[in-house]
Parts: sequence; C-alpha cells; structure tokens
Amino acid sequence: MDYKKLIYISFIPFFLFANENWNSGLSEAGSLLGIYKGDLDNRVVKPMTTDTPLKTTDNSKTGIVTMSCGSEKPFIKIGYSGTSDISIFIQGDLNFDSSYEKSWRVSGVSGVCSNGFIKCDTDTWSNCHYYKWNFNNDNIGYEETVAPNLGGCYCINSSCGSLASNQKYQVLNDLAGSIGSLINNSNEYIISKTQNDGNIAYVWGQSANCNGKSVPKDIGEGNIEEKAEEYRNSQLSDENSTYYIVNQGSSNVNDNGAIDSDFKTKLKDRSVTAQQSANYDKDSKSYSYDDKVDGKTTNVDGSIQMGDVNQSRYCEVEWTATDTAAYTDNTNKENSTSSATTKKSEIRECNQVGDNYVCPVDTSKGETVKHDCGEINDFAEVTSGLAAINEAVKDFTCSGE
Repeated sequence: MDYKKLIYISFIPFFLFANENWNSGLSEAGSLLGIYKGDLDNRVVKPMTTDTPLKTTDNSKTGIVTMSCGSEKPFIKIGYSGTSDISIFIQGDLNFDSSYEKSWRVSGVSGVCSNGFIKCDTDTWSNCHYYKWNFNNDNIGYEETVAPNLGGCYCINSSCGSLASNQKYQVLNDLAGSIGSLINNSNEYIISKTQNDGNIAYVWGQSANCNGKSVPKDIGEGNIEEKAEEYRNSQLSDENSTYYIVNQGSSNVNDNGAIDSDFKTKLKDRSVTAQQSANYDKDSKSYSYDDKVDGKTTNVDGSIQMGDVNQSRYCEVEWTATDTAAYTDNTNKENSTSSATTKKSEIRECNQVGDNYVCPVDTSKGETVKHDCGEINDFAEVTSGLAAINEAVKDFTCSGE
C-alpha cells in the first residue's frame, strides 16, 4: 500500500466544516497578527540573527535557529550638520571591532530619497542633480543618475520648510533606512534594526561570515541549472521533503492526464469513512474522524485554533500635513501653489481596553478621529472626490487654461 498516494486525505475534515473553519481561520489570522505585529524584533529578527530562541506561536516550544554568526552591533553611524543644505557624514565599523575605521562625507544635500539624494543650488530647489547610493568593496559611494531612478524623494532645505532643521529625526531615519537597505543587499551583512536619538542614527547588524567563511557565492548564471539539479536530486532521496511528496504524487496521474482509477477508488472509500465519523466541537474548536486504510482504522483528531482571540476593530485617523514632495520639474508643492497643506488619513487597528476599543490617536501631532472603532467605509467620500476631480477637469478644459 503506497500511503503517499493518499496524502490528500488529510484535507478532508477541513472541507466538512467549511463555514466554521472560515471563521476560525479569520480568528486565527487575527491572533497571529497580534503575536508578530507587536513584537517582530523578538519574534523573528533576533531569533534569526542572534542566540535568542525562536518560539512557537503558543510559546510551548523553543529552539535556536540562527541564520548567521556573531552578535549584533551598531556598525554604521549616520549624522549631518546644517539646517538647510546639509553635510552628511557616515562612519563604518565593517570588521565589527567596535572602532569606526571608515568614514564618508557628502555635502550640499538639498533632498533625500529612499535610495539616494538630491543636490540643488544653495537654499533653492533649482538646478538640481540626482544621485544614487552604491556599496562596493565595503565602501559607501554614489553616482549621478536621473530623477526616475530615485524613489521617495522630498525636499529638506529652507526653500521648502527647512525639514533638515525641524524634522531631523525623520530625515535621519530615512537616511539610515536607505543606507541600511543598500548594505543589506550586499549579502555580506545582516541588518537587524536602526536606532535614532534625534542627532545620530545607527544601523545595527552583524557579519554574515562565520569562522572566516563567507556567504556562499558559487552560484551564478553559468551554473545555476547544475546547482538546481544537485539540490533536486538531494530532495528526491529524502522521503520527508515536500519535493519528494509532490513528485511521487504525479504517479497518481496516467498518461492521458486522468487520475489513476485505483487511487480514485481508495480516496473515495477513505472520504466516505471520514465523513461518516467526523465530529466537530465548536467550543474547543477540535475535530476528529476515522481514517480507514486496507481494513485498518485510525482515529485522527486535532484542533484548528490554538486559543481564543478577539475580533479586531479598526478606526480612521486624519491630520493636516505640509506637502514638500519633490517633482521632476524642479518644483515642489509649497512653491507652486498657494497652500502647501494637505489632509492625510490612516486606518489603524484599535487597542482593546477591557471590553472597549480605543482608537490610537496622537493629539499632540494634531491627529483627530475621523471614524471611530468599527466598520470603515469611505466609498462615499472616494466617489464624491472623483466626481469633484471630474468637474474640475471639465472646467479647465472649457476655460482653455
């Protein structure tokens, strides 16, 4: 009897109670979101990069699964001077000996981007040039490029609100994010987090080298098929591998693409047995059924939920913000229109306090609750906004302006 041919039978109980399982699935997803969303650093990042144990979602089991070696350190230091067009300084401890042996400096920066920066004439947003960060041979550098090759750019100098001065924390965060991402893509370092005290931003991480051995780099365009074949063969010899099970499952299909009749009969017999014996307890979210194979009956039981979870609630928050977005025509909204403010909004998950739900709103930043905790439906607002835009386009077209 080839039990692997009948691997699909394990899905039977989930089809028997589709409605209950759908609701339980949503509930379970909400539970997992709560577990990881609030503690991603300790749940995922640290277990993958340090000796911090990785835990199952119910905390019943732990284990060490470190994917790198060494301990994490603040190995990139980023700061800047100036209140308009800034001078950025970067220091690097790329050998992780707690001493910054490398340094780089970029002056006259008028705007920052997710992967580079912009230089313009001093205290203006005119005659701008665009630069993209690069990282080669443990050196941080940059090269001139065109605006479309950059992303998430905004102006920081005095011509558009002096964000370099009054939003230094955010500017440092964006610089650390762009440079950290650049270094992380090199495969030589693993970035774990960024830290920002308002004056200096630090990128934390560790080397991907263990005991002097670098990350494997023997896979290239010329041998990728050969390496894939080697890995496929190693999986074929492991009966517990997913590839082995899927590959063996193809033997259930004949040359005409139809399911083998013997397999179909055995699957039907097992399905009938499971359906007739299936039980489901709504309170405990547990199920059981009988699996009969070649006259031998095995009772199968399990649970589709690890614990009770609460139904998530959401609210919508709005605030007024200054728009300093950079445009490719060397203008920004503050210079080209009579108003540089815009209404912004964000849907957030509510916090549960006892039996009540509270919308997380920061009044110190001018945030207000637009829609309180409950169902969010902005369809009417969106359609009215689109209608207003349509009318405005007609007016511009008719006036010829």
